[in-house]
Amino acid sequence: MVALYEKMQLSDDIREIPVRAYLEDLVDIVVKLYSGKTNISVEKEFDDFTLGSRVLFPLGIIVNELMTDAMKHAFPGRETGRVRISAVKSGNRVILTVRDDGAGLPGGFDPASSGGLGLMLVRMLSQQIGGTFTIESDGGTKSTVEFKA
Repeated sequence: MVALYEKMQLSDDIREIPVRAYLEDLVDIVVKLYSGKTNISVEKEFDDFTLGSRVLFPLGIIVNELMTDAMKHAFPGRETGRVRISAVKSGNRVILTVRDDGAGLPGGFDPASSGGLGLMLVRMLSQQIGGTFTIESDGGTKSTVEFKA
């Protein structure tokens, strides 16, 4: 939340905030929290566009939850790993993807009913911004949120 407020203060129009700068800062903060745990490389790809704070605030919580899950759970017993996060805008759609090369989802995992508070929050916030949330094992775990900008 602090990162969002800082970006709002620096913005000429607090109703529209640059997504790239906000998400880069947010991801860096999450990664720093886990920097001593393992040697995880994080690749970021963010298109340069703006979103209103009413969408960017829940999106920031979504990014925080997905990145935290990846850093905490994707690499059990491993010293290295890779997380790739992207937010791209295509037409009037935004696609946020967090993908890791870790252990993947546990066997029998049902995204509709499994998961803790974090994934439930991601599902709810995705719906709040008019989007969809999917999660799957794909050589690790891949989480995608898609919504109209």
